[in-house]
Amino acid sequence: MVSPYDLVDLTDLKAWLDVQSSNDDELLSRLITQISRTILTYLDRASTLPTVHSETRDGGNETELILRQWPVTAIQSLAIDGVSI
Repeated sequence: MVSPYDLVDLTDLKAWLDVQSSNDDELLSRLITQISRTILTYLDRASTLPTVHSETRDGGNETELILRQWPVTAIQSLAIDGVSI
């Protein structure tokens, strides 16, 4: 069964491995899910799909902040001391 957390689909994996047979589809599908979950756990991420996040941070007068979620593709808004930037 395909998991929404799988980082690759079975067809792409079989093409990359140059496997034509369907004898091992169930095994390969389970491995995809197990390895995908291991990778996401290691990265401390629930998913690699684009999602919207909101953060409130106390910068402590620093000139740089590291965001908790990555990669960032867009920032919708930013406010410093209640002032929109």
